[in-house]
Parts: sequence; structure tokens; C-alpha cells
Amino acid sequence: MGFSHHWYRRPVLNATKFIAAVVECERAKLHWHQEAPSQRLTNAPIIHMHLVDAVFNQNVVGFSGGCERFEIEREFSMRHRPPKEDGTYFSFCKTNQLPYDTLVTACLLIFKHTFGKGFKVSSNGTIEDWKAGIALVEKVVAWRSEWRFDEKVVDGISDMSLEETRKKKEKAHA
Repeated sequence: MGFSHHWYRRPVLNATKFIAAVVECERAKLHWHQEAPSQRLTNAPIIHMHLVDAVFNQNVVGFSGGCERFEIEREFSMRHRPPKEDGTYFSFCKTNQLPYDTLVTACLLIFKHTFGKGFKVSSNGTIEDWKAGIALVEKVVAWRSEWRFDEKVVDGISDMSLEETRKKKEKAHA
């Protein structure tokens, strides 16, 4: 088991909104590439300073950065999995807190902002683990002046330690 982020989304995302999210994710990617290594996650070794197989187009946002591939398709291809009762499908990306985690969390925040209630984000991390992604969104997205991070946007994160978060989730599911 490793450090990961999770999201639930509708099977088909609105094309116009999807393209808007892609533009913002690509803007975040360009800025992320320009950041100095010291501004990246300090608890992760700098293994990959670049993305592998990066795709930002009208059908998909996807890239690899040393662990699992992060990918959000406009039309969800994993429909063989059963949806939740609300019709959303589960996806996740294990990042192990490698440097690309900053871009993953930024893209998840961008998609959450763009699609609202139809896109739910969660994580097995804490608010500390999202700070670099939040800062990236606040620096680069076109709508940054109207956006402020709210912990309620990401289910399961808080100022608690990762261990406290796990215990709280285990207690809730018991």
C-alpha cells in the first residue's frame, strides 16, 4: 500500500468543461516544470523531474511521474467496475509522494472546481500533503482570484496526522 489520491466521477464529463480543465491542468504542468526542486515536496526524493507520456487533450489528462499513471478521461473507460449508488465511478492514483504528486493534487483540485458535485476527491494524506498542489493552483489557474481552498473540497483530509486520519476512517467504517 502506498500514498494515493482517489476520486469519484461521472461516466461522461461535459466536453466544454473538460477542455477548460485540461487548459488549466496544462498551465499547472508548465509552471510545475519551471519550479525549482526546493519548492517541491520536501519529504520525497527528487527522482523524476519530468513527466513521462504526458497527454493533455480534449479526451484525456494523463501523465506518469515515477509511480502510477495519473489519468482522467472525458469518457471513463473502466465502466466494467460497478458505479456507486449515485452513478459515479472510482479512480485513484498512487504517487508515493513523488514530486509529481504536486501536479496530481493540482489537477484534482482543478477538476473538482470545474465539475463541482459531479467530481469528488479524497486522499489518504493530510492537508499538509496537499499544500504544494493548492499553492500551484493559486499561482496559475485563470480563476485563481475567485478560488480559495476549502478542506471540505477533499474528503478525509485535515490538519490531523496521517495516522490520526486512518484511525478516524477505521472507526467510521467499524
